Amino acid sequence: MRLLIVVIMVILSTYAFSASVVGQDSGAYIRGGSAEDFVNDCAAVDRMDNQAKTVPLKDVQGLSYCFGYILGLVDMRNTLNAVMPTARTGSYCVPNNASQTQLAKIVTRYGDAHPEELNQPAIVIVTDALVQSFPCK
Repeated sequence: MRLLIVVIMVILSTYAFSASVVGQDSGAYIRGGSAEDFVNDCAAVDRMDNQAKTVPLKDVQGLSYCFGYILGLVDMRNTLNAVMPTARTGSYCVPNNASQTQLAKIVTRYGDAHPEELNQPAIVIVTDALVQSFPCK
């Protein structure tokens, strides 16, 4: 069963971590939505009260999606890195102590700095932001 999961993850990573393939009409249907919408959802992290750990009600759904999507990609990448160490080349290695708030801020800042990428699928901008911030050594 684990081998099947690894094989599926490797196949998905072929699409998921190649901006040049995902950004083109590759036939892969990416469900994460557009990078622009995703960055807007993640921008709610700046309206979050870190001390009270609260966010305005209007931002709850978008920020929850942002956190879940990023953490899902990070978990998938961490699994691939552990199972296939050679897959680290050109990828990202997020430290264990990185918080979901930190990751959302990284994606938001990256999106703000690279508006030319906002027409891409969300996975492209998340991957690019994390590769820039946490490249594997």
